[in-house]
Amino acid sequence: MASLFEDQAAGLRKLFTGARGPATVAFAGAGEARNTLVAALARGLAAAGKEVLVIDEHAGADSVAAAFGLRARFDLLQAVNRDVPAAQVLLRPEPSIRLLPAARAARQHARLDAMERRALSEWLRRLQKGVDFVLADTADRAEADFSPLLPQPQRIVIAVASDGASITEAYARMKRLAQLRDCRRFGIAILRASSAAENRTVFANLREVARRHLGAELDLVGGPAGQDDADSLGLALAAAFLDTSRQAAGNDFSVAARGLQGAAAAHPVV
Repeated sequence: MASLFEDQAAGLRKLFTGARGPATVAFAGAGEARNTLVAALARGLAAAGKEVLVIDEHAGADSVAAAFGLRARFDLLQAVNRDVPAAQVLLRPEPSIRLLPAARAARQHARLDAMERRALSEWLRRLQKGVDFVLADTADRAEADFSPLLPQPQRIVIAVASDGASITEAYARMKRLAQLRDCRRFGIAILRASSAAENRTVFANLREVARRHLGAELDLVGGPAGQDDADSLGLALAAAFLDTSRQAAGNDFSVAARGLQGAAAAHPVV
């Protein structure tokens, strides 16, 4: 068990190390649990006094808005087209969290003309002012290598369930990013695994295949027993950023995670 916590703590430290300006982290993969993971991470960071912007490229039940118990009425694209004021697009699910519904903007980005793209970029630049973290819950798109709204994230986290289809999809996504963008490091968050042994097996197999065929390194950023649901993993991700003074010990990391769970207990994930 200790080695699992140590592996995760090391992976999380790499996730949040070296960021200048807002730390930008993009999430992809594994269905609805991924949006809950992003929402929980935003909550954990906000509970620690950090300002967070979440770019939500999904709509409906798969969106981060849904994970907060909200429904988005408008989309960033409508603000870009001046159909609605930007203030009506941006959601404030909780203090210190700004949630930007952008499913249509991401989906239709390729159809925008040069002026519309400049306007979109300007909106995103303005929204990142005063923000400590930008989290993007990215939509999969076969025709593009990554999100047009956060094209150069500092870190990429792939959410993986323990079933074969999800693992195959995660590898295919990493392969595409390695080929198109020369990405050689990914964070892995394992969701819905039944045990620490299953987490270990899933991660070890993915890491071996990624090293052998892609020349890529994987960092475990979620998955030990007791933190295998998306809510707990999001809080653990936040704990990794906050626990900078105790980076050497996996046990200290787990204590910090439990502390954040207590701090966020008043705001359970819907």
